[in-house]
Amino acid sequence: MINIADLIIDTDGKKLTIPEYQKVANDAAAGIDYVLCGMKSIGSLMFWAAGNTDYDGEMGKADMQNLGMLIEANAKFLERMLEVESNALFNLKEGKSDASEK
Repeated sequence: MINIADLIIDTDGKKLTIPEYQKVANDAAAGIDYVLCGMKSIGSLMFWAAGNTDYDGEMGKADMQNLGMLIEANAKFLERMLEVESNALFNLKEGKSDASEK
């Protein structure tokens, strides 16, 4: 599993090696995939919790608030990951790497 903190970097303006840019782009894509898979799982869990008679309306309201905050935070995270991935791939395409390092 990747370390999410390592992904929040700005490669734009930095000269990384081609493998470093590829790693940044790959890790960003993996981070996006992890978040999307997690969100799908939350949806599945919520569906099944709705059928439980011990799951009352107040619990549902609290869960919905928490999930709303999670989704909002994840959307911001995904926007940043798309930017990181895009910058890394653009720099690879434009040859903005430290060619002395392979």
